[in-house]
Amino acid sequence: MMVSLGQIRSRLLTVTVVLGVIPAGVSIGQVPSKGPTRDPSVEAPVLSGITIDGDLNDWPAALPRYPINHLHVLPPYYGSNGLEGANLMTSPDLSAAFSVGYDPKENLVYLAVIVRDDMHVVGHDGFWDTDAVEVYVDGRHSEDSVPNYPGGKNPETADASELPVFQYIGIPGEGRIYGVKKSSGRDRGPDNPILMFGDIKKTRTRMAFRRTRGLTVYEWAIEAFDHYPDTPTKLVPGGKLGFDVAVVDKDKPAVSAAAETEPEDDRSAWVTWVPEYRGLKFFNAANLGEVVLGLPPAAGPPADKN
Repeated sequence: MMVSLGQIRSRLLTVTVVLGVIPAGVSIGQVPSKGPTRDPSVEAPVLSGITIDGDLNDWPAALPRYPINHLHVLPPYYGSNGLEGANLMTSPDLSAAFSVGYDPKENLVYLAVIVRDDMHVVGHDGFWDTDAVEVYVDGRHSEDSVPNYPGGKNPETADASELPVFQYIGIPGEGRIYGVKKSSGRDRGPDNPILMFGDIKKTRTRMAFRRTRGLTVYEWAIEAFDHYPDTPTKLVPGGKLGFDVAVVDKDKPAVSAAAETEPEDDRSAWVTWVPEYRGLKFFNAANLGEVVLGLPPAAGPPADKN
């Protein structure tokens, strides 16, 4: 009998709960622990009152922004797109950063990705023809991996429940994303964002974007999962999520039907927060950095009743 990765995870978690190591309802990755355990690592403070509309005025002004500045040239799919030698923290061609927080009551991660990009390109046929943001999440903060699509499946038939990492994708425009018309064996409409290998409608993840004077803001509410789609990750202070965010930069509209046949100098740039590239991220959760869920603000002193 073939046992799926999800079934193995579920059985391990059940055994751990029975032995009394962690409480029921809390995933292994959400057991509070001190300090970062991966590099890079950031802390997500508790946020509330966030409206997903692409406007960051309801975000705390002092919230840190973390640079997304590691360019990966991966021929024949991704190129430098004119960014070789550029300072990706200040370049008007492309510079990107993110802020992150979470709401334990809503059980959602909030992510703001701010992209300065002098050329705005939106395409719908594939990953090679559009600006985009990709968000990678492992709710279990695991090191699970698979060598390839399980059971001989392909990108149209593989299911998100069989892979160790979620990949959410959003583009700064309306229309189909990356040409995806079918995932987990079912036809898909032109949703934005999408869950690669799954159905975004089975999650509470959503995204809104705004573009003003060369600046594109992607504002996200993200649902993490221990097991998709039935077991969302319970977000608790001190817990950790596997995490990475990538920005895709396309400066000229695509002229071909595949990344490999695009002019080499015009291929999209793929820029990530995590420095290293060790293969497709949705196959290996150890390729991610981490978000550490912060403590709620301390309560103030009791009011004077006199």
